[in-house]
Amino acid sequence: MEIQLLQKQAKKMESNFKLKEIFTTGMGVKDALLFGQKAAQDKHFFEAILHYALTERGKEADKAAWVIYKAVLECDCAFAAEFQNTLMENLTTRIVSPAVRRELVKVLLHMHPEEHEKFGLLFDCAKEWMFDVQAEAAVRYSSLNVIELAGKKFPEMIPECWDIIQDAKELAEGPWQRRCKKVQEGLNKRYEKWSNKKG
Repeated sequence: MEIQLLQKQAKKMESNFKLKEIFTTGMGVKDALLFGQKAAQDKHFFEAILHYALTERGKEADKAAWVIYKAVLECDCAFAAEFQNTLMENLTTRIVSPAVRRELVKVLLHMHPEEHEKFGLLFDCAKEWMFDVQAEAAVRYSSLNVIELAGKKFPEMIPECWDIIQDAKELAEGPWQRRCKKVQEGLNKRYEKWSNKKG
């Protein structure tokens, strides 16, 4: 049993070494897509890259997260949903860079996280991320999508979601405020429909 464990650890170390070679070099869109295609077809490669994105630091982790994004959203990865627990657990408990969070929250949103038992934890994190003054705009937009998803899945939460978005509107102007307003309008319609059915 110990030998098997050591072999597994050795394989992981070897994998991390190879990934380090990949992610320490320059990476353009074509490169990310190429590695994304490979990850979408090879579960072990996918898992190794995801682990790298969640545990490494700096630009290397950012590139790894980008490859995972490409694999899931652009390369039709058939087994991606198997990693929903890993994403949910790590994104809500681990400190990652804004770029890693940006890419991996988009990936998680693609997996219908509202059905997950820990969706409430993701919702709480999204509220924090949305008001983080150092967060990238893309993180804020992804957080808004989580808040919207909560309202769609749980109509009784819509008033809370609406208030959160109202406060968040002040964070930026232009496209951000228009997007917030559009989400609020959609939630209003959904809440009215749900209230009429209920009452």
